[in-house]
Amino acid sequence: MTEKLLRELTKEYNNIKKLEYIKSISRGSTSVNTTFDKLIRKNSELSGYLDREPITIKVKRSYSKAFITLFDMLPNNNDNLNIFLEETKKKNVIINSKKALKINKYYIKLKVDYKDECIRLIITDYFNNIIENNIHWSFSELKEKVFKKLSILAFIKAWPDRVGEYEYFKYYKMNIYLFKSFNFFIAALNNGYIDIRLKINHNIKKELTYRVSFIIKEEDLLAIYDLYR
Repeated sequence: MTEKLLRELTKEYNNIKKLEYIKSISRGSTSVNTTFDKLIRKNSELSGYLDREPITIKVKRSYSKAFITLFDMLPNNNDNLNIFLEETKKKNVIINSKKALKINKYYIKLKVDYKDECIRLIITDYFNNIIENNIHWSFSELKEKVFKKLSILAFIKAWPDRVGEYEYFKYYKMNIYLFKSFNFFIAALNNGYIDIRLKINHNIKKELTYRVSFIIKEEDLLAIYDLYR
């Protein structure tokens, strides 16, 4: 099934590539993704594969240095995270395992806990006293999410152009990646190739809401993937 899916995806991508610049169907930062998704799903057989198979399509503007979002996943004991975030008042926080991030009077970083098989979010004070270490993602829950979302990655690059108020995209490059193994994923977290981003907002009731994303830079994809083509 995987080979047939990848052949069909490659064929349809090549058809889209031949169209040159394509008018965006929406506006904003996600328009490069939504436009490609609509085009690719005109192939009904391929659309069915994309809904059933563990494949993720990511599209990025050629000049963009933005992180690639692998998936979203809230931690366990996230009520404790709510309390911390309410106090810090930050809007966008990126955390990794290599260097603690200073937020107000706190320091926050990730830690791979091999003994308890989880990724911990560690919050300490200036003197490295632990304030919080119970916010975590278990290996078992992460593994389920990883194989559902990351088994196959199709990564597409697009040249953007603007004519008046409209944006156009030329989809010019696609790389297909196959996931190595969960051990490589954990190692990438431990070595600082994968970060976690907390994007914080308040809803209409002024209640705190946030999105927790596992993110990676384009140049670090080979830490968890093998290039298929």
